[in-house]
Amino acid sequence: MLGRNDDMLELRREGISRAQRALELNPNDARALSLLPGYLFDDGRPEDALAAHERALALYPDDMSTLINGACLRSRMGHTERALDLLEKAVEQHGAQRDWIEHDSDYDSLRHEPRFQRLLAKLK
Repeated sequence: MLGRNDDMLELRREGISRAQRALELNPNDARALSLLPGYLFDDGRPEDALAAHERALALYPDDMSTLINGACLRSRMGHTERALDLLEKAVEQHGAQRDWIEHDSDYDSLRHEPRFQRLLAKLK
């Protein structure tokens, strides 16, 4: 967001590398599995990102990070209904801070959706 594209590319690749190393050590590492899809998407690999997210959901269907990061990913990909399903599940099961959801740019594509507005209203 700061326009530091070279830094962003380097950090994205570092994120992928670290997540993959963590998964080599523990193929079921929940944190690595929840973060890797976003890094892959940012790296221009949407199919790999979806596959990684589906793996995370299969292993940890109720994990807060898996749900929230998945909602961000799906929102950014334009998968509105799936993003809202994941976000609603995260809020219902774990709660959430309204400010975070209201201002996270990953949810920009959802802001006009009535389901998103109802979800925000629940968090007041």
